Amino acid sequence: VLDSVKNHPDSWLFWEPVEETFAPGYFEVVKNPMDLMRIESKINERDYKTTDDFINDLHLMFDNCILYNG
Repeated sequence: VLDSVKNHPDSWLFWEPVEETFAPGYFEVVKNPMDLMRIESKINERDYKTTDDFINDLHLMFDNCILYNG
């Protein structure tokens, strides 16, 4: 599933953590950042105990985008 998300043409914005220089005030708005690099790391470290945990992080990543960008 992660590979499918990463291969989507619009996914490049989510590959790495957001940088304040590209998104001023991001960390004032978003208190729990998430990106595909973190998700991949959590998979590799076997941090996900359930499929729902993985899905929740994907939702968090997209929800953060909507929260910051409107």
